[in-house]
Amino acid sequence: AGVWKGLLHQFAAIWVWCLAFPFGRRARVAALALVLRRVLDHRRDAFRRLADDLGGDDAVVNMGVGGDRTRHVLWRVERGELDGAISPRLRAVVVVVGVNNLVFGEDAPPAVAAKMLGVARAVEARTPEAVSVFLAALTPVDSPKGPVTPAMAQACNDALAERAREFRDAGRLTRTTILSFEKALARAGTRPPEPLDALSPDGLHLNERGYAALATALVHGIQKAL
Repeated sequence: AGVWKGLLHQFAAIWVWCLAFPFGRRARVAALALVLRRVLDHRRDAFRRLADDLGGDDAVVNMGVGGDRTRHVLWRVERGELDGAISPRLRAVVVVVGVNNLVFGEDAPPAVAAKMLGVARAVEARTPEAVSVFLAALTPVDSPKGPVTPAMAQACNDALAERAREFRDAGRLTRTTILSFEKALARAGTRPPEPLDALSPDGLHLNERGYAALATALVHGIQKAL
């Protein structure tokens, strides 16, 4: 279901399928397979780079589900999704969630920020003290054509930084670091700096170059903090 929801925002993908429609069922199936492969390959390549840089295939486990909102991740974490991954080797948990709350119009940016921090708190509660938690700020795709405008993403990230300080001061977060990918994506974009449309064809999902930049920044952030 998450893959299909992602494809609904891939306007180019829809056009590929529509153009194949007059040529019969086989052409439509082939076009859909090509589109799915392109959407998934970008993420798989970035995940491969992440695993290689952090120690190999068994160094990273991906528990992400496409289309999820904060309530879905929170539900799974509170019901033991992380339990099987907890071991003396576990060093960090990276939480990437929140943008779909805005995509589906479920919450205003400040509420999304609070719910993102709620997921981080749940991860802290289910993991040992030695485990670091990294919460990704929203990816700043600067494209007015996307379902999440730059202003919405910025408002969410500003609220996230402010609420995170409040949570830490109140002792409600102790091991969570906010990761921002804004500088990394800006460096991967065009020169001189321009809107990041080149890294996101639909204003929401990153392309191969965008995911590569994100993976590199993620590795750097984790290694720096651990």
